[in-house]
Amino acid sequence: MHPMMRRVLYFCIAAIGFINAFVFLAITAFFLGGGVAGEVRNGHYYLNNHGHFTEVSRPVYLYADIHFWVTLVLILIGSVAFGRVLRLPRRL
Repeated sequence: MHPMMRRVLYFCIAAIGFINAFVFLAITAFFLGGGVAGEVRNGHYYLNNHGHFTEVSRPVYLYADIHFWVTLVLILIGSVAFGRVLRLPRRL
């Protein structure tokens, strides 16, 4: 693959990872009332936001939990891709 095409690909991967992080923060902080799947007590599901728990339904709880882990993985992949973008121009 041509180095310029590789650079564009890595930049797109990094952008997707970081955009997803902002989307996750916006959805969980403003709409759901918590960022991380907190706990399950007696069949009730709670999201945790800095010690403040918000009760949510099971599908919302599962969504928040899955989106958290996907976001974490995408940030790691995006960071590696961004590091490759920074290294590529030296080789061009």
